[in-house]
Amino acid sequence: MKRRQIVRVLVVGILGLFLQTNSALWAQNADAVVYEQLRKIARGKVEEVKRLLPDLLLEYPNDPGVIFLHGVAANDAMKALPLYEKIVREYPQSQWADDALWRIVQIYAVAGDTAQARRWLGTGETNTPASAQPSSAL
Repeated sequence: MKRRQIVRVLVVGILGLFLQTNSALWAQNADAVVYEQLRKIARGKVEEVKRLLPDLLLEYPNDPGVIFLHGVAANDAMKALPLYEKIVREYPQSQWADDALWRIVQIYAVAGDTAQARRWLGTGETNTPASAQPSSAL
């Protein structure tokens, strides 16, 4: 009986240590999680990503990568637009800002609002200096 209790305590302790370590690694690697989820979306597993998204948004509510992922997973591009705009406005130096900017430009261009698309292209030249700037072909 004592042996079973000792084994149980060891198993619970090891499991607890594993979960704590795994959680700490995930917390340090929001971008890795976002990249993994974007790869899933590219493979057509959007619903799987949507199930995980609420937990990611709770854990990383202000992470530009998670906000970008939220926009990519959205069913409606117009509903994703404010998410992309938030990234460009509030996190212009993040690695996600130029991707979000391009999404904004594409959404407005597809909607036929070339004036808005051009305006956003102009903001990219000042807000995301580290990204490769597109030519003004619109």
